[in-house]
Amino acid sequence: MGGATTSDDLVAVSNPNMHTFQQQVEQYYQPKASAPGCENTSWLADDAIFLVFIGINDVCRSYESDLAASNVPALLQAYFQYDDELHISGARNFLFVSVPPFDRSPQIVSRGAQDAASCSNFINTYNWQLTQAVNDSASANIDSKINIYDFHTWMPQVLDLPQTYVL
Repeated sequence: MGGATTSDDLVAVSNPNMHTFQQQVEQYYQPKASAPGCENTSWLADDAIFLVFIGINDVCRSYESDLAASNVPALLQAYFQYDDELHISGARNFLFVSVPPFDRSPQIVSRGAQDAASCSNFINTYNWQLTQAVNDSASANIDSKINIYDFHTWMPQVLDLPQTYVL
């Protein structure tokens, strides 16, 4: 769902019809598919992967506010609260995705090199803390496979050499 954030309490969604990660877990996932093998789903703990790719809107909107530095720990605490809810319901295989370098987007680049560098630092801080939180979650949930895909490192390759990717 494009435009979603982790929680409206921390960063508002851009569209009132957009569902936050919190809403997706609590209003859609838990009532309809929260237990492996339940009537409304066919997934099993050992054959389902839960891909969690959220953070771009949280990081972008936090960066553009006065709450940037203080928002990252709160965002990640909420992020992993909802992931813990998935785990409690039986989810055991997780793949988290880091935030790509949107500091290279025209919106940020047009503000100048200093702002782009500051934005890049903020994204790096968020991704570092996300990686730490993923590692902590993996240590706490030894019954699970928990990994992170470093989208932030891969994406510049595409941006720098789009012809390699037939773009």
